[in-house]
Amino acid sequence: MARTKNTARKAPKDIVSQLEDKKRKNREKNAAVRHKAGLNFRTYIHRVFQVASPRKGPTDKMRPIGMKAMTVLNDMCVSILEKICARAHALMQNTKTVMFSDNDLNAIFRLIFKGDLGKNAVYESLRANACYDKAMEESKKKKKETTKAKAN
Repeated sequence: MARTKNTARKAPKDIVSQLEDKKRKNREKNAAVRHKAGLNFRTYIHRVFQVASPRKGPTDKMRPIGMKAMTVLNDMCVSILEKICARAHALMQNTKTVMFSDNDLNAIFRLIFKGDLGKNAVYESLRANACYDKAMEESKKKKKETTKAKAN
């Protein structure tokens, strides 16, 4: 008995459903890859470098940062953020509070960063907090002015 090939072609619906399945699997795979990437500070690192070392003029361009160097800096930023979060979580559990103050943040920075780096981190956090408070006050003033203007 001779073997016969199954020469029947698949129906168009089967082909369409297979293509849709492939597209769905690719979307799921890409979403999983994107989810695995985690935190990414590359954009911010690049911006800091541009501020720290500005290039002016038509011939001066920003020197590109290598992928390995950027990966090292990104990993360092992620590990520092994880340390800050872990210390903040421990502090919140010990004090049994939901929020923490500027002094608590400064204590966390002093614990993580030693010496002059810690002092600089505390100074920068105080400066950033002052800028934030100033911006919040300005936005409250603007809201009051707009509500007064609408009332009149």
